[in-house]
Amino acid sequence: MSNVKILPVLVLALAVVGLAGDAIGQDKATPQEVVDNVPPEYMVDDKQLFAKGFENSRRCLSQTGEISDEGAKTVSDVLNAFDPTIAAAKIDLKSTYDNSFAEKAAKEVQ
Repeated sequence: MSNVKILPVLVLALAVVGLAGDAIGQDKATPQEVVDNVPPEYMVDDKQLFAKGFENSRRCLSQTGEISDEGAKTVSDVLNAFDPTIAAAKIDLKSTYDNSFAEKAAKEVQ
């Protein structure tokens, strides 16, 4: 059984916080502000490269916190291209994500 099923209240709380943070960050934060707030353990040596990467990928971030079937397939395709173990696995993509928490979180932050 997945942790999402075991800890639904915690997952919903994290989704609400994430969605609220994403709404602020995606619409208002500059790439430099994002860099300045990334925990050091996730930061790369080249902060300007990180900022440019964020700016270039910002349009890919979900405004609602939900992932579409097409988005899940894109992630799968990328991972399959770089990891033969994943490529060889038979993964049911629909079982890897659940938009119900993002939907509930969206109602909470309105």
